[in-house]
Amino acid sequence: GPAPAPPPVPQAAALALADVLVTTDELDTTHDDSGRGVSAELNTGVVYLRGTRGAKAMVQSWRKAMLRQKGGKHLTENVNDQSLFNQVVSGGEVKDLQAWLRSRRAEGVAAPPDAFASLPGNYRRVHQTGSSHEPCLPGAGCAATTFTFGTLPV
Repeated sequence: GPAPAPPPVPQAAALALADVLVTTDELDTTHDDSGRGVSAELNTGVVYLRGTRGAKAMVQSWRKAMLRQKGGKHLTENVNDQSLFNQVVSGGEVKDLQAWLRSRRAEGVAAPPDAFASLPGNYRRVHQTGSSHEPCLPGAGCAATTFTFGTLPV
């Protein structure tokens, strides 16, 4: 068959491997284009979830964070799904992209061997949580895992 088309932007191949993709509230397109860090609020208006243990772990952590607020006496308009999402989804840049690529393949994610071959110096990074989260419903007893996330361009 025909060769697969190249990604529309170099970082698309890397972002496509993340457990979670989300938009941001970044208004400065120059800063957004630089691809450095997550400085703006993550926006739950558009969230893509890959069917991985990591994405399930994020969803369960987000769900638990919302349940802890249920019936709270100190709820305000600033405690909502988006603010709680921002508390759950945080972490640092994935530094060893090749190790991460191998782990994605081990989990059954189709990852091309050259996914990171043409990344420019400034590209949209993939981040990984520093803490582990359980991907299953409470009481189901499963091993905790970290998850990765990326942001979509403005």
